[in-house]
Amino acid sequence: MELTLRREQPIGDAIHGQMTVNNIAVVQTLERLGVEIPAGRYRVVNYDSPRFQRLVPLLLEVPGRTAIEIHGANYPQQLDGCIGVGQERTAGGIRNCAAVVNMLVRLISLAAERREATYINVIGAKA
Repeated sequence: MELTLRREQPIGDAIHGQMTVNNIAVVQTLERLGVEIPAGRYRVVNYDSPRFQRLVPLLLEVPGRTAIEIHGANYPQQLDGCIGVGQERTAGGIRNCAAVVNMLVRLISLAAERREATYINVIGAKA
C-alpha cells in the first residue's frame, strides 16, 4: 500500500498537507516547522505507542530520528517530528483526528494480512 503526503508551504510554525492512500485523497496532515522529517520514502508499520497507549502507524528508518508516528494532533505545537492527521483543516491546525488514525491503522493491518508492505512518500520541503 502506498501513502503519499504532499506538503504545502508553511504558515507560521504549521506545515499543512494532504495524505492519499493509493492515490485517493483521504486526510489532512499537519507537521511542525523546524522538526519535520526529511522528504523521502519510508516503510510504515502499526506500532503499540507507549505515549498514546494504542496502535498508531510508525515510520521506519527515518534518517537521524526514531519513534516518528502518525497520530492525532490539533496544533503543530503537539508534534515533535511526527505527522498529525485529521479530517478537517482549521485556521491553526486540524481536527477530527481519531477516526483518521483508526482508519489508517485498519488499512495498514489489512495490507499486512495480504503480506503487502506499506510505504509513505513524503513530498515537499526539507529534502
